[in-house]
Amino acid sequence: MLEKIVEWVKINRLKVFVFVFLSAIVVLLYVHNTIQINDLLETITRKDKEIQELNTRNEILKSKIIELQSAERITKIGEEKLGLKKPDKVPIIIEETTGEDE
Repeated sequence: MLEKIVEWVKINRLKVFVFVFLSAIVVLLYVHNTIQINDLLETITRKDKEIQELNTRNEILKSKIIELQSAERITKIGEEKLGLKKPDKVPIIIEETTGEDE
């Protein structure tokens, strides 16, 4: 009878050890997964901030392009740096005629 009790205790110790070992593995996997999820969330937050900064910079560059392409700026540069002048009167468009119409 004592042998059966000793065998039962050994089996139960093994079961407890296996249970504790598997529980430890599950906890480690859960903690590892939680850490990875937090890292991914941090990366997503950084990338969202980077996207927002790039969009802001893009809008600034678009407004700069519009400013550089403005007719007023181009006219001013033409007059000041290139010595161009605005015509006093509107140019007349002369249509080219061929000998066929006559």
